[in-house]
Amino acid sequence: MKTVKLQVDGMSCASCAKAVEKALCAVTGVDKASVNFVSRTAVINVQDAVAGEQPLIDAIKRAGYNARLPVRDREAEENCVARRDLIKVVRHEAENARVAVRNIRRDANDHLKKLLRDHAVAEDDERRAQEDVQKLTDRFIDEIDKVLAAKEADLMAI
Repeated sequence: MKTVKLQVDGMSCASCAKAVEKALCAVTGVDKASVNFVSRTAVINVQDAVAGEQPLIDAIKRAGYNARLPVRDREAEENCVARRDLIKVVRHEAENARVAVRNIRRDANDHLKKLLRDHAVAEDDERRAQEDVQKLTDRFIDEIDKVLAAKEADLMAI
């Protein structure tokens, strides 16, 4: 069971609301319809098998009135989709930042190995330097993850 809210335009009296209720109750899958002509809204309890709001809107139009989803519901849905899209972009950019940090680690380790081959540093120094590079890499990846989590929370709070 789910509840659908629709904005209904063109009603001028209680009998108009009754006509809309009657039209809605005739739609297959509608359990109950309540129409308020003052607030120009229809609240419809439908079974889950009903495919969307379009059959309900069509029934109201056949009764001679205009119906649409409430603006706030559409805007909220569009905002939610836009937020999810922004979060995808933020996650993608965070992954690009992680890859960049790992590439820097790889370049630094390659440079250390070259220094070892050229006998410019001892093996112990090269090993300690690699450990330091790994610690820096871990620290920056943790920082990226923290920024990502904060940005996701910020986007969902707006």
